[in-house]
Amino acid sequence: MIKKNNLNKNIIVSGATGFVGRNIVKNLINNNYKVSILIRNKNKVLSIDYLKNLPKIYFDLEEYDKPIKVPQNATLIHCAWSEVKDIHSINHIEKNYINNYYFIKNMIKNGIKNIVITGTCFEYGLQKSPIKANSITMPNDAYSISKDMLHKSLRLLQNKSDFNLLWLRLFYMYGEGQNENSIIPLLDSALERGDKIFNMSPGDQLLDYLEINVVAKKIIEKLSKLDGTYNICKGKPILLKDLMKKRMKEKGIYIKLNTGYYGYRKDENTQLWGEP
Repeated sequence: MIKKNNLNKNIIVSGATGFVGRNIVKNLINNNYKVSILIRNKNKVLSIDYLKNLPKIYFDLEEYDKPIKVPQNATLIHCAWSEVKDIHSINHIEKNYINNYYFIKNMIKNGIKNIVITGTCFEYGLQKSPIKANSITMPNDAYSISKDMLHKSLRLLQNKSDFNLLWLRLFYMYGEGQNENSIIPLLDSALERGDKIFNMSPGDQLLDYLEINVVAKKIIEKLSKLDGTYNICKGKPILLKDLMKKRMKEKGIYIKLNTGYYGYRKDENTQLWGEP
């Protein structure tokens, strides 16, 4: 592990077209960072205005061992991950974990010594809250298991290679660019259509939610830490049904919440919040 602070304003972001990545990029630009984006799909970039003119590094994580030319002395913020919509896909363990591990090794080999990776609060599994960042991990789905495996593998790699690793576990988020099938975008769509009723779970989940712009700012604030494991969270949970009511108030449009229409998932932690 590199102990000195050699962080500069040169940042590479992977997953820049995704929900988290695009909002990180936007906030980096607003804070005068020099941003390059690592992409494999040119068309996606063209659909997002503030990504169009940024320096681009074309690279496919599935070809992780190919040569790659990157800016020297840069920090990598790694948000890219495949199949995030299916957290139970075995590909997370058999494919995505391996691709990401060797991709990071390739970046280190090419001179990147500051690595920042977005993990997930689901690495904690069904533990009771509040949860500290140094708590043990007990993931119970393929996606969070693979993230946890990557984190632990890279910590072991630090014994052999000199690099800093910031592992940032993201809690619940909502806002610009979120998948349209997530709960808040589904509510927004129902409000825009003028629906009279919105079917949902009981809504008694007590969860740690942050607006994505706040998440991006917290991630950028953590860059000065260089190494360690941190929760990106509010630290104050809110009932899901109360968040829905808050959202309706922000929109100035109201709809009846049909709570209890859906049940809870078997692997769902209905009370999950962190200590920042």
